[in-house]
Amino acid sequence: MPLSIVDSVITGILGGYFFITESFTPYIDTLIDSALYFLIFCVGIDIGLNKHIFKDIKKHSLIILIIPTSIIVGSLIGGLITGYIFDMPKNLSLAISSGFGWYSLSGIILTQLVTYNF
Repeated sequence: MPLSIVDSVITGILGGYFFITESFTPYIDTLIDSALYFLIFCVGIDIGLNKHIFKDIKKHSLIILIIPTSIIVGSLIGGLITGYIFDMPKNLSLAISSGFGWYSLSGIILTQLVTYNF
């Protein structure tokens, strides 16, 4: 698996260098966004196909949501603390810390936000 990721990046670099023209550049962000939204859609399908997930939540009651809620709160507090240490605006440090491991999506979105809004 990691080798196929490296192969994909190298193929993309070579394709961009040798075959893709500058006129295609404005469409890259749209293509990336579309691919990432499709990925999230597929994650939703995978969750929806797990018929036991809703029974498990019902069975264990809402107590099962304590761990994910704690992770969210801890990540946001950690983002605020880190933003304070690095003298960043609160909204930017919270945006960065709210990626929750979705680095492929949050990196793209944050790059667009920082580029266009700051």
